[in-house]
Amino acid sequence: MSRLKHPVARWIALLVLFAGAALTTSPAHAEAVVTDCTQEELEARILEARENDGDGVVTFDCDGIIHLTNTVFLRYSAETGTNDLGWGNSITLDGTGRSITISGLAETDATNAVRLFLVDSGVSLIVTNINFFNGQATNGGAFYLGSNSSLVAVSCVFSNNIARGTNGLDGVRRLGWLICMRCSITADFSSCPTFR
Repeated sequence: MSRLKHPVARWIALLVLFAGAALTTSPAHAEAVVTDCTQEELEARILEARENDGDGVVTFDCDGIIHLTNTVFLRYSAETGTNDLGWGNSITLDGTGRSITISGLAETDATNAVRLFLVDSGVSLIVTNINFFNGQATNGGAFYLGSNSSLVAVSCVFSNNIARGTNGLDGVRRLGWLICMRCSITADFSSCPTFR
């Protein structure tokens, strides 16, 4: 216990406990299953998972690369019944037991990469066991986190995500919260442009 007397150690221990509890509890959220690894299917299952109470879990029953041609926007909305991609506050994307890669480069066009996810203010996103490759934007190549949003990444791989511009480095501290556990970040340009 003497190790937890230091205030920083106590905060780190609390964060790890909080993140672990968030990932192991089973709240009554709607669940949807991606059966075809395409952007259209992913967005439809996110919408389905969030229809009833605004929160949801998306799992995968396919293996492969989901090529994004547009950024997936996880939008906060206090209203229900709209046809907007993203109601409520939290969404979980769980690739456990599968080989899932979400890529910003389309197979047919390797020059026009897109940012992978834009997480609106007030939205919480948990991603588990998913690879995030080739996202590109002026700020936040893989994820752009709005104010009061959060991203918890567990056992994920981030590779070749690029933030081109002057404001892609410090956004996690200013706009949203980020926790990475057992993740690998490789070939991302600058010090940490994967997240903003």
